[in-house]
Amino acid sequence: MKKRTLILVCYIFNIINVFSQKHDNVWIVGYSGNNKPDYPDFGTTFLTFDKDTLKVAPKFIDIDFRETNVTMSDKNGKMLFTTNAFKIYGIDGKIVKNGDTLGYKDGWYTSGLRHQQGVLALPIPERENEYMLFYGSNEVLFYYYPFYYAIFDASKGTNGTMVEKNKIIIKDSVGTGKITAVKHGNGRDWWIHVAKTNNVHYWLLLTSKGVSFHHKQVLGAKYYHGVGQAVFSPDGSRFVESRSESKKTGQDLDIYDVDRCNGMLSNYKQIHFDTSNFIGCGISPNSRFMYFSNGWQILQYDLDVDDIKSSEVIAATWDGFIDFSMTGFDQMQLAPDRKIYVATNGSTHYMHTIEKPDEKGLACQVKQRSVKLFNYNSWSIPNHPNYRLGALKGSPCDTLHGVAVKDIEQNQDIFIAPNPSNDYLKVSWNSTKTMNVVLSDILGRELIHQNLAESSEILLDVSNISNGIYTISVNSTDNLFKNINKIIIKH
Repeated sequence: MKKRTLILVCYIFNIINVFSQKHDNVWIVGYSGNNKPDYPDFGTTFLTFDKDTLKVAPKFIDIDFRETNVTMSDKNGKMLFTTNAFKIYGIDGKIVKNGDTLGYKDGWYTSGLRHQQGVLALPIPERENEYMLFYGSNEVLFYYYPFYYAIFDASKGTNGTMVEKNKIIIKDSVGTGKITAVKHGNGRDWWIHVAKTNNVHYWLLLTSKGVSFHHKQVLGAKYYHGVGQAVFSPDGSRFVESRSESKKTGQDLDIYDVDRCNGMLSNYKQIHFDTSNFIGCGISPNSRFMYFSNGWQILQYDLDVDDIKSSEVIAATWDGFIDFSMTGFDQMQLAPDRKIYVATNGSTHYMHTIEKPDEKGLACQVKQRSVKLFNYNSWSIPNHPNYRLGALKGSPCDTLHGVAVKDIEQNQDIFIAPNPSNDYLKVSWNSTKTMNVVLSDILGRELIHQNLAESSEILLDVSNISNGIYTISVNSTDNLFKNINKIIIKH
């Protein structure tokens, strides 16, 4: 009886812990316009979600949001800080201690980064009051170099303190924006996704020990990173990234399945458009429906069907309303009230909403300009992952906690040759671990799967595989080391 009671108490505690993660309960949008709180079109608007009710109120903070935006609350929903990846402000509207010049170089970014999802903030697992921020240097417009993290401690000082900032975690050029994350399968740690190009994915792992570079994955179509938005489904099973570069290359929606245990993408699919615009994407609370904004339309897709493109429904078309500028459709963000909020694609007083995103077709009810702001907002909306996602049921993948996972490209001896290959591919490994060697196509389908014993080599017969680009992963059976490379087969 005591054992059963203990299990029930633990279960209730876990449920309360998951649903008390209200880190996204307060949103701040707008721009101060060089400290003009009395000018009606400048300032900031607070959007507060309380028991599925949205409260919209003016509250002045001297900050400019130009797309890049994070507003972080504690687990109970009390606002802690907000940032545009240049400066960090506390609830009192003042810059927190050591909270200026994040990754700043001389340039035009004093108004904040102009990148969709240009900064991300996460609670550090099992470290009360500490939050980690991820962002890039603003020295170059079209990519980040290097990629940084910083740590905010809410318990230090009256307004919190940046105890670390501008710490390099990726010393490589990566694409701007689209920084997002998903809970690890253990329901506690975090996978952070940053892309170099559309088919080169960097994965960071955040645990109570801190953040580390975990692995690089090559999967998808090779394109320039482009502007757009990236999002994990609320249940963590899928990853979607939108890309728009030019009229010549058009726009793409890249869709993947996600393994939350090992931080790997698979089953790559793509939807292509010949047009080009500033775009956004979002996924419904039930993780079934994907939404895509192309500036003048919102399209809905059913992720549960085999041919996702065929399920396309035009959920809304911009009605042409002009405020200061266009009120079309741009970035999206799923909110605590289970609605998807859509920023406009210009400086306006409005946001749109998808009222019932779990419903199919027009029943999703897109309401244009359903939220009236107290000031102009320049394309911006906060960047939040699903903080409430729990552990995978029955999953054994709690082995990564507290383990310093290393990148074998830098720390282990691995040899793959020749590349390109036309008949045989030699894979050798100098280690005491047994490895799994997997050759996959660009859709993530396994073509060859063999084991590589400690300190040995194998030959993979690729003579019957069609010409093309493939990925080869060499992973230790204990999941502590992994390496992924691009392989070209050419006969």
